[in-house]
Amino acid sequence: MTTYEGTGLELLAAEFAALLGFLGSLTLPKDVALLAGTAFVGAYTTFSGWMREALESPRSALLLAAPLLLGLLAVWAGRALGRLL
Repeated sequence: MTTYEGTGLELLAAEFAALLGFLGSLTLPKDVALLAGTAFVGAYTTFSGWMREALESPRSALLLAAPLLLGLLAVWAGRALGRLL
């Protein structure tokens, strides 16, 4: 069986480049295009990398659950703080 190490990473980089190219072809204001490129595409690649690492780890359940639970706790805390202010 032949394995291709790193193929997922190259595919992810190609998807990243294609999405940035697509955003660049749209007639968006410069600030909107920068925000979309940074926020959406950056989050997409970070999430994909995190999922790949988490699924390849022997502690995958912990690596998947902990950030999600911490994120939900942070959302709850932010909303509670917003209500107080």
